[in-house]
Amino acid sequence: MNYTEKYHLPQWEETDRIMRTDFNDAMSRIEEGVAEAKGTADAANHSADSAYSPSRKPYAVGTYTGTGAPVTIDLGFRPSFVIVCGASVTIGSYAQYLGGYRLFSAGNTMPSVISFSDKGFTLQPANSNYPTMCKKDQVYDYIAFR
Repeated sequence: MNYTEKYHLPQWEETDRIMRTDFNDAMSRIEEGVAEAKGTADAANHSADSAYSPSRKPYAVGTYTGTGAPVTIDLGFRPSFVIVCGASVTIGSYAQYLGGYRLFSAGNTMPSVISFSDKGFTLQPANSNYPTMCKKDQVYDYIAFR
């Protein structure tokens, strides 16, 4: 009797007597191989499903209203990059001026303005070098990337 090279399955020749034990051993190896392949495929599917789904996007968007004090945004994950925008301000007696503020950070610059945590980010009221992203009653939009 000969055997396959990769999985050592029996390859009977015309003169071989087929033995029940040879047949059962071959079927057991086939079943083990199929089960292992299915387990690998299931793990790959789970990994792919976890990587992206409508309920687990690679980013989070939201809006908050400044309080004049530090503002903490809980995302449930540590962001890798955050963009914050506030689009309107009052100038003197004029109505609204659409100029706005923008903040872009990967967490390495402007630590006195924005800091990242394992669950989100915190914005501090402005100092003299940066516009505030916490101005009282000002509405801000953000997008935070995983």
